[in-house]
Amino acid sequence: VIASSRVGMVELKLRELSTFFRNMGQINFEIWVEAIATKTNDAKVVVNFLKSNIFCRFGVPKALISDEGSHFYNRAMSSILHKYRVAHRIATAYHP
Repeated sequence: VIASSRVGMVELKLRELSTFFRNMGQINFEIWVEAIATKTNDAKVVVNFLKSNIFCRFGVPKALISDEGSHFYNRAMSSILHKYRVAHRIATAYHP
Protein backbone atom coordinates (compact mmCIF):
# COMPACT_ATOMS: atom_id res chain seq x y z
CA VAL A 1 0.00 0.00 0.00
CA ILE A 2 1.34 3.41 -0.92
CA ALA A 3 0.25 6.58 0.82
CA SER A 4 0.72 9.79 -1.15
CA SER A 5 0.49 13.38 -0.14
CA ARG A 6 2.07 16.71 -0.80
CA VAL A 7 5.38 17.21 0.95
CA GLY A 8 4.10 19.58 3.64
CA MET A 9 2.04 16.91 5.39
CA VAL A 10 3.89 13.74 4.38
CA GLU A 11 5.55 12.97 7.70
CA LEU A 12 2.43 13.56 9.78
CA LYS A 13 0.12 11.63 7.44
CA LEU A 14 2.51 8.68 7.23
CA ARG A 15 2.75 8.54 11.02
CA GLU A 16 -1.04 8.47 11.26
CA LEU A 17 -1.28 5.79 8.57
CA SER A 18 1.40 3.74 10.28
CA THR A 19 -0.58 3.86 13.52
CA PHE A 20 -3.81 3.06 11.67
CA PHE A 21 -2.34 0.05 9.89
CA ARG A 22 -0.64 -1.20 13.04
CA ASN A 23 -3.98 -1.04 14.81
CA MET A 24 -5.58 -2.94 11.93
CA GLY A 25 -3.11 -5.80 12.43
CA GLN A 26 -0.81 -5.06 9.49
CA ILE A 27 2.68 -5.41 10.96
CA ASN A 28 4.64 -5.16 7.70
CA PHE A 29 3.85 -1.48 7.06
CA GLU A 30 6.99 0.65 7.13
CA ILE A 31 7.41 4.37 6.66
CA TRP A 32 9.46 5.16 3.58
CA VAL A 33 9.35 8.51 1.84
CA GLU A 34 10.20 8.93 -1.84
CA ALA A 35 10.33 12.54 -3.03
CA ILE A 36 11.55 14.51 -6.03
CA ALA A 37 11.66 18.22 -6.77
CA THR A 38 9.50 19.27 -9.73
CA LYS A 39 8.64 22.55 -11.41
CA THR A 40 4.96 21.67 -11.65
CA ASN A 41 2.54 19.68 -9.56
CA ASP A 42 0.23 18.09 -12.12
CA ALA A 43 -1.10 14.68 -13.11
CA LYS A 44 1.60 14.00 -15.71
CA VAL A 45 4.40 14.54 -13.18
CA VAL A 46 2.72 12.31 -10.58
CA VAL A 47 2.01 9.51 -13.07
CA ASN A 48 5.60 9.58 -14.36
CA PHE A 49 6.91 9.59 -10.78
CA LEU A 50 4.82 6.56 -9.86
CA LYS A 51 5.86 4.61 -12.94
CA SER A 52 9.58 5.37 -12.85
CA ASN A 53 10.27 5.68 -9.11
CA ILE A 54 7.74 3.41 -7.44
CA PHE A 55 6.38 0.73 -9.77
CA CYS A 56 9.73 -0.04 -11.43
CA ARG A 57 11.73 -0.09 -8.20
CA PHE A 58 9.35 -1.62 -5.68
CA GLY A 59 6.70 -3.32 -7.81
CA VAL A 60 3.06 -2.44 -8.27
CA PRO A 61 1.21 -1.86 -4.98
CA LYS A 62 -2.23 -3.20 -4.18
CA ALA A 63 -3.52 0.25 -3.25
CA LEU A 64 -2.66 3.95 -3.39
CA ILE A 65 -3.94 6.20 -0.62
CA SER A 66 -4.03 9.90 -1.48
CA ASP A 67 -5.91 13.08 -0.76
CA GLU A 68 -8.33 14.59 -3.27
CA GLY A 69 -5.71 16.86 -4.82
CA SER A 70 -6.19 17.41 -8.55
CA HIS A 71 -2.78 15.85 -9.22
CA PHE A 72 -3.98 12.56 -7.66
CA TYR A 73 -7.67 12.56 -8.53
CA ASN A 74 -7.88 12.84 -12.34
CA ARG A 75 -8.31 10.88 -15.56
CA ALA A 76 -4.58 10.19 -16.12
CA MET A 77 -4.14 8.79 -12.62
CA SER A 78 -7.33 6.78 -12.87
CA SER A 79 -6.16 5.32 -16.17
CA ILE A 80 -2.74 4.21 -14.90
CA LEU A 81 -4.15 2.77 -11.68
CA HIS A 82 -6.76 0.84 -13.66
CA LYS A 83 -4.07 -0.43 -16.06
CA TYR A 84 -1.94 -1.79 -13.19
CA ARG A 85 -4.98 -2.88 -11.12
CA VAL A 86 -4.17 -0.61 -8.19
CA ALA A 87 -7.04 0.34 -5.89
CA HIS A 88 -7.23 4.10 -5.28
CA ARG A 89 -8.34 5.07 -1.79
CA ILE A 90 -9.10 8.69 -0.95
CA ALA A 91 -8.22 9.95 2.54
CA THR A 92 -9.55 13.14 4.02
CA ALA A 93 -7.08 15.96 4.53
CA TYR A 94 -5.72 16.57 8.02
CA HIS A 95 -6.88 19.89 9.50
CA PRO A 96 -5.97 20.34 13.17
